[in-house]
Amino acid sequence: MTWLLIVIAILVIVSFLLYNFASMGMIGKKSSEAYKNSLKNQIKPLTRHPVIDHSICILCGSCIRACPETHGDDSPLGIVDGRLLLVNPAKCVGHAQCEMQCPTGAMTVTLGELAADPNMPVLTKNNETIVPGIFIAGELSGVPLVKNAIDQGNEVIKYIALKASAEESGDSEIFDVVIVGLGPSGLSATLSAHEHKLKYVTIEQRAIGGTVSNYPKQKMIMTSPINLPLYGTIKKSEIQKEELIDIWNSMVKKYNLNLHVGEKVESIFSEANGKYFNVSTNTAAFKTKNVILCLGRRGTPRKLGIKGEELLKVTYGLIDPDAYQKKKIIVVGGGDSAIEAAVVLSKNNEVILSYRKDSFFRVKDKNMRAIKNAEENGSIKIMLNSELTEITEKNVSIKINEDLSVVENDYVFVLIGGEPPFPLLRSMGIIKDTEK
Repeated sequence: MTWLLIVIAILVIVSFLLYNFASMGMIGKKSSEAYKNSLKNQIKPLTRHPVIDHSICILCGSCIRACPETHGDDSPLGIVDGRLLLVNPAKCVGHAQCEMQCPTGAMTVTLGELAADPNMPVLTKNNETIVPGIFIAGELSGVPLVKNAIDQGNEVIKYIALKASAEESGDSEIFDVVIVGLGPSGLSATLSAHEHKLKYVTIEQRAIGGTVSNYPKQKMIMTSPINLPLYGTIKKSEIQKEELIDIWNSMVKKYNLNLHVGEKVESIFSEANGKYFNVSTNTAAFKTKNVILCLGRRGTPRKLGIKGEELLKVTYGLIDPDAYQKKKIIVVGGGDSAIEAAVVLSKNNEVILSYRKDSFFRVKDKNMRAIKNAEENGSIKIMLNSELTEITEKNVSIKINEDLSVVENDYVFVLIGGEPPFPLLRSMGIIKDTEK
C-alpha cells in the first residue's frame, strides 16, 4: 500500500510538472528546434550565462519563469529530452534571475567558455584587471544590462575611495581616478566619484550616454529598478532612451560634473615606477592613480570594406528614423539593431534588408515577428545570402549567391556590429597580444 501511494504521488507530481512546462512552452517542438539550431550554427552565449548542474536540477521551471527574456513559449532556457538546457544561447543576456530563483542551486551564472577567450579581461572581485590600478566596468567586463553597469561603476568607485582614504594625498596634480566612457557604468562611476569627493575626470569621445545615445529614438531600454548615485532609485522596469538621457543630463548640470566630452583616449601607460598612469587624449593629458575603463564591446563600427563606403549616404547607426521620408534604403546586417532599424524605416520608406547568411539566428523573438510581418505585408524586402559589392551615389550593387543585381538607392545603413577596443587593452597589458 505504501509503495502504491508513493507511485501515485510521483505520477501526480510528474503530471503537474509536465502540464506546467507544456503550458509555458518549456518543452516540446520549439525548444527542441531552437536547441538543434544553436548546435547547427554553433551559436554561443554572447555574455555571461547559466551553467546547469543536472544532478540537482529538479525541472521545477522556476528559472524559466524568472527570466525576463522569457516571452510566451520563447525563452533562452528549455526542456529537451528531459533535461534543462540553454536552447537559445544568444537570447541569454545574463540577468542572473534564474540563479537567484533556483531552489536547489543548480543554476550558476558564469562566463562559461567565454572565460577562456583571450580577449576577455581577467578581473578580480573588485573589477580590477591584471594591471593594478586599472579597472573595467560595464559591458566590456562581460556583464551586460544597464542595471549591472550602473552597479559596477558605483562599486568600483567605492573600492577606490576606500583605497584613497588610506593613502597619503601626495601630488595635487594627480587625479584619484580617470573614468573613460560616459555610458551607464561611466556615469554611475562619475556620480559616485563626485559623491565621495574624489579628484576625478571623465572622458567621453562621443556624447553623454555612450552607446545608449546612439540608440534609435524612443527605443525601450529594459532594466530592473536601478540605484543611481546622488539621484536615488529609478523604479521603472522599462524606460525609453530619451527619458534616461534626460535624467543623466540633469545630473551633469546639477552637480557640474568634471567631464571632457568630445575627446578620445589615445594611450594609457604607467609612469614613475607604477606610482601613477598617464592618460593621453587627442587634446590633453592626465596623471592619475587609477583608471576605470567604462567602454562597450562594440568599439568602432565594423565596415564592409567595399568601394563607395566612404560616401556620405553610408552611415553606421540610426538615431532619428523620422529624418528619412520616401527614400530607397538598404540596411545591412542580421542582428537586432539591423532588424529594428529596417522595421522602423519601412514605415515611410522603401527598405531592403541585406544579410550575408541564410537565416537570422541571433534575434529577439519580438524582432523576428516584426520582420516577418513586414516581409509578408511587403514593406520590407529581405535578401538573404547577399553581400554589397559596391556603393555609388545613386545605386548599390548586391551579390545574391552568384547573381549580381544593381538597385537604386538613397541611403545605406551598415549595422553589423563593431570592432571591440582590444588594441587599447593589449597596449596596456590587460589582455594578451594574440596577434604576435
